[in-house]
Amino acid sequence: MRTQLIAVCIGLLAACFGPSTAIGAPSPAATASTPISPTPAKAEVGLAYDDIAKVIISGTPPPPDNFVSDADLIAKRPPMHTPAAPSATAGMATGLLGGLLGSIPGVGPLLAMGASAAASAAANAAQKRAQAAVTEEGNAWMRIGRISQLAYYHGWRRVATGQYVAITKPDQGLTMALDYAKRTYTSQRVDPDIPTYTVDATPAPIPAIIGSPTVVTLSPTTIEHRRVRGYRLSGTLETAQAVGWCQPGRHDIEIVEYVSDLRDPDNQLAKAPDSSTALASVCQPSTSASSFEPGKLVLYRSLAIRPSIAGDLIIAFELGNIRTLDERDNALFSPPSDFTEEH
Repeated sequence: MRTQLIAVCIGLLAACFGPSTAIGAPSPAATASTPISPTPAKAEVGLAYDDIAKVIISGTPPPPDNFVSDADLIAKRPPMHTPAAPSATAGMATGLLGGLLGSIPGVGPLLAMGASAAASAAANAAQKRAQAAVTEEGNAWMRIGRISQLAYYHGWRRVATGQYVAITKPDQGLTMALDYAKRTYTSQRVDPDIPTYTVDATPAPIPAIIGSPTVVTLSPTTIEHRRVRGYRLSGTLETAQAVGWCQPGRHDIEIVEYVSDLRDPDNQLAKAPDSSTALASVCQPSTSASSFEPGKLVLYRSLAIRPSIAGDLIIAFELGNIRTLDERDNALFSPPSDFTEEH
């Protein structure tokens, strides 16, 4: 939740504007009685990018504009080895960390990479020794991160992580799940005109902010060849009970963002949250929206919780391989012709 992008605009410009014509005297076909053709509507432009999500325990966040190097590390990483029968404690931690990561767009596929780290704190000495190797490998996987590909066009959304792809088309009430290893897909349709409701019967407790949060404007820099503006928000909060990544007690929180001029296709908030709300949300993050410039795409974000349920923790997101989409990319949002639908 959640990062790997390169701008590609020349083809789009050519498609939008086509061959140029000289400005001056009217062409032979144009006369005073010839009706003027309406200006063609501007072609719809979509956006695609890659997203690296990292969970770092007792470490430091990656520097901004480090996407290419981090993507290369992920590509070279060997498969992770997992125990055939994880302990009950590890299973509980797997569910907790997997659920938290799943709440962040683009991060769900990380799943239980941090399970061993949280489990070891509660396990007995024998379990700790048995899980030591798995813990270290899990931490290494989280530090390197997981990469996802996201695409947005015509109100549609496509998220690909590994062999799995999820496609949503709200205007058609259609959701599809594709498995590229099996070459299969499933689909579900819901009438888009039927109203839907979300009920939260048990709202999460709100952490208390200690003192006044501090906001610092960072020096502008460049990420993926795009100028970005930087911000850092820091403060301290206290929780009376466990909330997401935060155990009961006090926590030092820090948010760092670098924001571009690109429109955020996933988040169009009316206004930025106040500093206290932004800090409190880090315990249980649920959005990739900017905390400083609503509606603008964040190319880099790090969230620090010191301490968390698994020690000092940093969640980092890096965007890269940014590119535009047009009608030629419609096929991205449908299963390939050789896929078989499962019912």
